[in-house]
Amino acid sequence: MNTLSYITATCYHIDEKWDIKSHVLTTEKMEERHTAENLRTALTTIIAEWVGDSSKVSAVVHDNAANIVKANDGCDWESVNCFAHTLQLAINDGFKAVTSLERIIGAASKIVAHFHHSTPATHCLHAKQEQMTLPKHSLIQCCKTRWNSTYQMFARLVEQRWAVSAVLSDRTVTKPSDARNLKLRDEYWRTMEEITPVLKLLEVATTATCGERAVSLSVVYPVVCGLMNEHLRPSEENSISFNTFVNAVRKSLEDRFKPSDRETGAHPALVTSVLDPRHKKLKFVARDIRDATRSHVEDLYQQEKTRTDRSTVQDDPENTEVGKRKRESAMSFLLGSTYDEDTTERSELETYLMQPAAHFDSDPLLWWKAHEEEYPVLARLDEGRKKMWVQAVRREEGPLFKVTKCTYICSAHFEEGDVFLTPGGLKHVRKDAVPCHFAWANRSSRRKSPYARATERLGSDVREIAENGEEVELAAAVPAVSDHDYDARPPAGAMDAALRRIEELEAAVRRLSLVQQPQLRRFCVSDEYFRYYTRFPSERIFSLFWQAIEPSASSLVYWSKAQRMGVEAVSEATPSPQRKLPVIDEYFMYSLRTAVGLKEKVLADMFGVSVSTVSRVIITWANYLYLILGSMPIWITRDQVRRWMPPKFKVYCPHVRVIVYCTDLRCETPTALTLHSETYSTYKSHTTFKGLVGVSPSGAVTFVSKLYTGAISDNEITKQSGFIGLLAQGDGVMADKGFLIEPLLETVGASLIIPPFKHRAQFSREETERTQAIARLRILVERVIRRIKEYQIFDSTLPLTLSGSINQIWTNCCVLVNFQGPMELG
Repeated sequence: MNTLSYITATCYHIDEKWDIKSHVLTTEKMEERHTAENLRTALTTIIAEWVGDSSKVSAVVHDNAANIVKANDGCDWESVNCFAHTLQLAINDGFKAVTSLERIIGAASKIVAHFHHSTPATHCLHAKQEQMTLPKHSLIQCCKTRWNSTYQMFARLVEQRWAVSAVLSDRTVTKPSDARNLKLRDEYWRTMEEITPVLKLLEVATTATCGERAVSLSVVYPVVCGLMNEHLRPSEENSISFNTFVNAVRKSLEDRFKPSDRETGAHPALVTSVLDPRHKKLKFVARDIRDATRSHVEDLYQQEKTRTDRSTVQDDPENTEVGKRKRESAMSFLLGSTYDEDTTERSELETYLMQPAAHFDSDPLLWWKAHEEEYPVLARLDEGRKKMWVQAVRREEGPLFKVTKCTYICSAHFEEGDVFLTPGGLKHVRKDAVPCHFAWANRSSRRKSPYARATERLGSDVREIAENGEEVELAAAVPAVSDHDYDARPPAGAMDAALRRIEELEAAVRRLSLVQQPQLRRFCVSDEYFRYYTRFPSERIFSLFWQAIEPSASSLVYWSKAQRMGVEAVSEATPSPQRKLPVIDEYFMYSLRTAVGLKEKVLADMFGVSVSTVSRVIITWANYLYLILGSMPIWITRDQVRRWMPPKFKVYCPHVRVIVYCTDLRCETPTALTLHSETYSTYKSHTTFKGLVGVSPSGAVTFVSKLYTGAISDNEITKQSGFIGLLAQGDGVMADKGFLIEPLLETVGASLIIPPFKHRAQFSREETERTQAIARLRILVERVIRRIKEYQIFDSTLPLTLSGSINQIWTNCCVLVNFQGPMELG
């Protein structure tokens, strides 16, 4: 069954009682390839068998697959893409625009799969739900083929976050390895919490337009414009991922529905919105689109009215002259035509549009059922003008030509007064206009004589010219008879001139390609890309940073040149004019090496330079940024610490000034035994570099030590780094239990804040609360360390060839973390 393909056609129509009826016409096996031609043949056959006349089919609704879209192009009916499917494609475009969302969806799916396949975890989840008084809901797995399943998964995980976290933290239920693999980062939880309301909104929009018995086509553009104008708007208060997702969904909706395009005015969805009493004012689109749609509806109305009047005159004997005179009253006879000339008859369409719109919760079909007699013409709109124009054009349809909603007729084929310009600059055609100027329509019944035709073309009497013996070049004087020039052959030499022009343009393109454009502008096209490639949170923050350093960066002297000249001569040296890259690209290369972790060979190929140039640029910028950023006073005063201290610190540790932590960076193993023993860390079981980082309670990096060899202890690195000299009397230093630096702190009158040591069977109540409070607060420094290690140069083992500049790179990365904004305490 899974290998068989079927095609199903369902017919929807409104009966005499204004009820929506649906009928499944057929479900047939389709063994042919699903090409557009085969699908069109199958669809045409079904319509011919069940409907007969294809003109009775107003529109065919289908998904967005390229083959079915192409199959419906050029047919007699309107081709309408399924709104719900199109909305899901826009949502998927939003997911693709935010790379972190793909990772979040994958991580969340792993958690749900774990609970679906683990009976102990499911039973434990139910128990935790009962303890925490949470709804006893099961987790929902997302599926790419099921609409809105990502929203349902996110919403359920956010609802059950603490119960899920409790189960994953329970080692009697979850293995340590599984807990590490399944644990979601705090930023993942924040992103899910932030994006879930938007996904819920899109889910409501999907379900609201998928009713089997509800009118849906007329609400497409009201819903799309409402989403774009009211709900899908970026904000500075939201995260970069949220704004990128919203912008991507907005752009996708704009590209797919084109609500700002004038040609959208004739779209069936907008036409039905006018005929929907809830949305007939079209307040959700711009004025020019509104005018174009109403003009199209008015044309349809006039055609239906003309057809209705014609049939009424033929069928009703009361419409004869005698009948009209019989119906005239005495007062009408006495007053004559005076009042008829001054009376303005308001059309049925104008009356309908002037009435207040119906409430948006009302049923439009019930409204039309009640007002059918009041607006009889509007209730029976059809496409009469299209048939009249097709007959007038006399062009047969075939494989290469089909009359569709995108088929136009040139204005030159209409009478001079038929085409006019609206105040908004749009070209409109009179309601009763029909194209009539064609080659076959302009010939007179009697053809002129050859002499008369030649005289008319040449402007003089041909007979006199012939008598004088002059040569008459009739062939050159006879113009080609054609409606337009686009079907005529080009004049002699035109192709050669066109080829020469193409060569000139190609040469101009090659010259323009030689003008070097910054690589940064190619890759960093949005805030999300700036975040990935440079670790700056947005383009605005990066621009501010670049404006600050660009003046001095423009006069940089390369590291190799500085080595040759010596320290004293460098201050008087002028920058070398032979830069192979723009200055901003040199910094971008440095960012790609540190923030993205690209190797020097990859960067050389990417920028079109040698590996030695890449190495020279990175060392130069590492030292330059170390000099610039090192001059910034990142150690803040005690008053500043207290002013920006989060409330939780004020409650538990009001005197803390800094939180310290040591971290290791893996490096290559030296061949020399002495260096090996100095860099070997027993804690990491590998050779490492070790650094000390201090973080204020507000989450800012306020102290960075240089890197030491991995064998050094925490006490020794604290003593050698100069950290103690920055403290003052009464300062509190928060650290882990391994930091036994209390004797060092006592020399300056500072105190050490660490969790209490266990000295009896169990902690007292006060010790337990103190341990939990310090653990919750101390996690801040670990989150900052994680930000630092998001610079992917630290992901792999550091080569010893970087030992001369790794200290500068380490310091730069630590200080640049402060540009990412404050670290919130969870």
